[in-house]
Amino acid sequence: MAINVNTVYQTVLLIINKEQRGYITPDEFNKTATQVQLDIFEQYFDSLNQQIRVPQTNFDYSNRQTNIDNKISQFKCFGNCSYSAGSFNLPTTDINTGRNIVYSGEAASNEFSFYTLGDPVYTGGTYDADMQRAQRNNIYKILKSDLASPSNEYPVYIYENNKIKVYPLSIVSDVSTSF
Repeated sequence: MAINVNTVYQTVLLIINKEQRGYITPDEFNKTATQVQLDIFEQYFDSLNQQIRVPQTNFDYSNRQTNIDNKISQFKCFGNCSYSAGSFNLPTTDINTGRNIVYSGEAASNEFSFYTLGDPVYTGGTYDADMQRAQRNNIYKILKSDLASPSNEYPVYIYENNKIKVYPLSIVSDVSTSF
């Protein structure tokens, strides 16, 4: 979920507007509250990244990494990708809750709003395999390499335009993802 430049601009104008002497309209309040919620949400990921590098305790309630992950977990959803025309489309429904996933625009109260792709898992081999993400400019080198070429046990993928293209191309069965 990218932040629109116009939204940031309107929020800044709202904050520096001193002519109204403290009065704020409901629309302005909603814009400010949305911006603050997004900032808090983004901060969870930075905090989790820092806590991963710090030794953790073995106590249930004082493990900071687990506590931050629990805050993020209510925003996670999981789904199975559908194969179409050489690539996998992202899921449209969350497996756990049955709620629809919205990839553009705002989600209703009974929907998930897509934020970022998690870890896709290939489930069509002898065992489930986490797929390694590759960049388009490196995929040619990866495919031509004897040591790093993808296989059914160690697949790689490219993520572009809300689609997942999996290598080796012989994989056309199941991919599930979290985000």
